[in-house]
Amino acid sequence: MPKHPVTRVSTVITALTLYFLGVSLAFAQPQVEIEFISSFGSFGTTQAGTFNLPVGIFIDSEGRLLIPDNDNHRVQRCNTEGSCETFGSNGTQLGQFDWPVGAVEDSLGRIFVSEAGNDRVQVRDTTGAWSLFGTGFDLPAGMAVDDQDRIIIADENNSRVRICMPDGSCTGFGSHGSELGQFERPRAVALDSQQRILVSDWDNDRIQICDYTGSCTAFGSLGAAPGQFQFPSELVVDRQDRIIITDRDNHRIQICDMSGACTAYGQAGSAPGQFRSPVGVAVDSQNRIYVADRDNHRIQILQATYADDPVSFHINPGLNDAWYNPHTAGQGFLISVFPDIQQVFVAWFTYDTERPPDEVEAILGEPGHRWLTAQGPYDEDTANLTIFVTEGGVFDAAEPAASTDPAGDGNMTLEFADCTEGLVNYEITSLGISGVIPIQRITPDNVPLCEELSKP
Repeated sequence: MPKHPVTRVSTVITALTLYFLGVSLAFAQPQVEIEFISSFGSFGTTQAGTFNLPVGIFIDSEGRLLIPDNDNHRVQRCNTEGSCETFGSNGTQLGQFDWPVGAVEDSLGRIFVSEAGNDRVQVRDTTGAWSLFGTGFDLPAGMAVDDQDRIIIADENNSRVRICMPDGSCTGFGSHGSELGQFERPRAVALDSQQRILVSDWDNDRIQICDYTGSCTAFGSLGAAPGQFQFPSELVVDRQDRIIITDRDNHRIQICDMSGACTAYGQAGSAPGQFRSPVGVAVDSQNRIYVADRDNHRIQILQATYADDPVSFHINPGLNDAWYNPHTAGQGFLISVFPDIQQVFVAWFTYDTERPPDEVEAILGEPGHRWLTAQGPYDEDTANLTIFVTEGGVFDAAEPAASTDPAGDGNMTLEFADCTEGLVNYEITSLGISGVIPIQRITPDNVPLCEELSKP
């Protein structure tokens, strides 16, 4: 963004800097193990799924990633495998963008996009129509949505936080300075479980924790040790009120508690688990961390595992149901739990990885339609399954007999956050493919039973 400074020279030298190389490592305060899972994206200016400085991430209601693609002047909406759709182009008209920075979705499905170049926020309703939202911004940046659908906006060059009602009327707090409740270019905001507003106070190299009146506490200072920052960019709060922060010019992320005790992960580079000016960050219900690795033009996915996390959910027969990822309608999972033998069985209905030619006709059904099955043991909230592929056989006929390789063809992990949301992590050996699929129930009929059975 040429009209705003984005770099500075730092003379900070410290022997306490902790860098990690993208492998699974243990930390203290909080005790966490971080593992690189996957990444997607590369440099590009036109094709969906390529990026030119991705600077934000927000997980929408269907588990997709909203990503402001800054120098391409567009927003991309991607699944976790990197299949993306785009909207927007460079310009000043409604539905066009100039340096989009933040993107969020409210409970009504409206998408809000902040633009640094046009100094405005736009909102896209569920019909696809765009309109302006709020006024008086000077480089609006990161945004968050509270439990009343108020849009919280980091108004960067005004050094304030804006609190906007769903109709676009706004109040706020903050001014230029380094005292508590003052800011120097606030870059992003997030909300904790108490609906306190956390602000990445960019040029003050700290995080402030504020109520809605602007009464704040803070932690952090300039430096490279854990708990110190060089341009803390975006931040997000997980279900246990841990704060995950992209520490841009230290080329890492930090995970902090509310007192400011932090651990760090990453170093400068382009290998898995390394970063070049990370900016956007999001976290899902399974503690998977999504990082907009800005100057590497990609999205990285990490798995965080915390030693002190209580297991709040237990797999039980109340999960027996049809599940799906809303982004791939017509594909999903039938899940059956057998508590007497501690096993889970899954039937996965999906499609070939490539569409069959148009001239291919099926005697019955869809020519590209495929079924896989998986089975294995479960413990607490996780099931580890073997994937099986059945071949041969003819519809409603005993001969020729179908066959299944008992060794399996890959593996699948099912993790459930609760009775309505889960995560499928799969690897199919013969195809050399793997991925992560967020799933939810198709109908809520069994939820009350599941909630009762999941109690300790």
